[in-house]
Amino acid sequence: MPGRSGVEVCAAIKEISPTTGIIMLTASDDESDLYESIRSGASGYLLKDGSTYEQVAEAVRLVSSGQSLISPSMATELPRRVRAHVQEPGADDQPDSARARGAAARGPRSEQP
Repeated sequence: MPGRSGVEVCAAIKEISPTTGIIMLTASDDESDLYESIRSGASGYLLKDGSTYEQVAEAVRLVSSGQSLISPSMATELPRRVRAHVQEPGADDQPDSARARGAAARGPRSEQP
């Protein structure tokens, strides 16, 4: 696409038509490209190398029905990445911190007789 990346075009389409399902058919197996595509609004991410016509047709059917599809070779790493992100130091402290901020904002409780 001269002048614009697929991610930029995806974001522009979603801005105009938020309910349009977009499948990125790409040669890039770089995780950062996958994440950028998803952030820009893509519902599907298929690798050109290794995707059959049947897989592309199935992706179109799934995305048009509101589902998502990621090439299996890319999807295998996602659960591990999500677990690593969730288990970052301090990640499980956030809910308690949020509760403490909420309690501080409400002020001290008054005792009921």
